[in-house]
Amino acid sequence: MVIKYSSKKLEKQLSDPRLLKKTFGKLSSRINDVLDELVVAETLDDIPEAPPDRRHKMTNAPYTWSIDLSKNYRMWVQSDGEDDPRLVTIIEIVEILDDH
Repeated sequence: MVIKYSSKKLEKQLSDPRLLKKTFGKLSSRINDVLDELVVAETLDDIPEAPPDRRHKMTNAPYTWSIDLSKNYRMWVQSDGEDDPRLVTIIEIVEILDDH
């Protein structure tokens, strides 16, 4: 799958292991695991809906899914206008946030 980023800052934070650890602390290893899964996935449907990843569609944001990183933190990813995860081959990582 092709991965894009919503900003240069986020791309740098997620691409540089030192910055990843500095920015996200303990969460950095889980973020790295999810990024590895996204790279090898052919489509977004390859990311499981069951824990620990628990990919789920966001009802308040079109073409957006959330992937669990921890109990509270999520990685929000967005497709380029495709609503069916079986057809999504390009995603943009929008943000990593505590949405609870």
